[in-house]
Amino acid sequence: CIEGRGCVFTNNPVSCETGNACSVSSCINQRCVEVSDAIVCDDNNSCTNDSCDPNDGSCVHTFSSANSCSDGNPCTNDVCTPNGCESTQIVCDDKNECTDDFCENGVCRFVPNFDECEHSNPCVSEARCGANLECIPVNFVSCRSNNPCAEAFCDASTGACNVRPHSTVVSCDDNNACTTDEVCLSDMTCGNGSDVVCTESSNPCTRSECRPNVGCVEVNDNTLSCSNDDPCSTQSCVAGSCVTSAVNCVDSDPCTFDHICTEEGCTFEEFSCVLSPCLYLECRSDKCAITTQRDSYRPQVYMAFSNPSEEHFIAQFNL
Repeated sequence: CIEGRGCVFTNNPVSCETGNACSVSSCINQRCVEVSDAIVCDDNNSCTNDSCDPNDGSCVHTFSSANSCSDGNPCTNDVCTPNGCESTQIVCDDKNECTDDFCENGVCRFVPNFDECEHSNPCVSEARCGANLECIPVNFVSCRSNNPCAEAFCDASTGACNVRPHSTVVSCDDNNACTTDEVCLSDMTCGNGSDVVCTESSNPCTRSECRPNVGCVEVNDNTLSCSNDDPCSTQSCVAGSCVTSAVNCVDSDPCTFDHICTEEGCTFEEFSCVLSPCLYLECRSDKCAITTQRDSYRPQVYMAFSNPSEEHFIAQFNL
C-alpha cells in the first residue's frame, strides 16, 4: 500500500493457467498470457497439418492433399497422399528420336544424339541424326532390273522395288544379229532396229546372207555362175569354189578330125569323101559311103589318122 495512493498492484511474472493444455502461460502486465506452446506437435510429414488439442494437450495430425511436399529431387513431381509424399520422375520427351532427353535441375533438356534413326521415307535403308535434330538419309534401297529396257526404282509409298520405262532414249540389243541400232520402247521391250546390210561376197560361188543367231555369213551356192572368159574351159560352182574343166572339142562326126581349141573355141578339119571323078562318096553315119560309081574306074580310099601327139597320117587303100 502506498501512502496517498492506496493499494498498488505490481506484476508477478509467475506461471499461470489459461485453460489451454497445449501452451505455457505467464503473468504479464498482471494478466495470464500464453507465451509459448508447451507441446510441439510435428510428425515431420509435410502432408499433414499438425495441431495440439487444448483440452488434453494431445497432438493431432490431419492429412491435407493441398499441402506440398518434396523428396529433394528437382526432377520429380511430388504430391501428398494419405501414405505420405509420393514422387514420380519428370518425363522429358520431345518425340524426336534424334535427341537424348533428360531432366537437369528440374529443367528438361534435349541434346542431339547423332544416332541411327528411322526415316519417314521407306526407300531410305539407313539414316542418321544430324546436328539440326533431323533424320538424314545415308543409304537408299538398291533396286535393280534384269531388263535393260526397264528402269528400277523404289516406290516411296511402299518401299518396294518396281520398274518403269526409261525417260530417255536408251540403246539395247534385241538378240537378233540381223538388226542394228535398236532402242528401248515404251512397253520396256527392245525394237525399232534397222536391218543389217551384209557386204557382197567377193567369192562368185558364195552369197552373203544374215542369220539372226550369228549375223552375216557366206553361204555356198552351186546355182551361181563363175567364168574366166577362156573359151577352152568351162567353170561351175562346187562347194563354194569355182571348178574349171577343159572343153572337149571332139565331136561325134566321123568326117571330122584334128579337133583343137583356140581362142575362138573348138576347131576341126573335115575328111574329103570325093576320091576321083569316077567315084563319088559321102559321109554317112560313121563311114564314107559310095553313092555313084563308074565301071571304068578302080577306086582308092585315102584315110587320115591322128594320134594323141597330134601327129597326122594319110593311108591309101585299093578297093
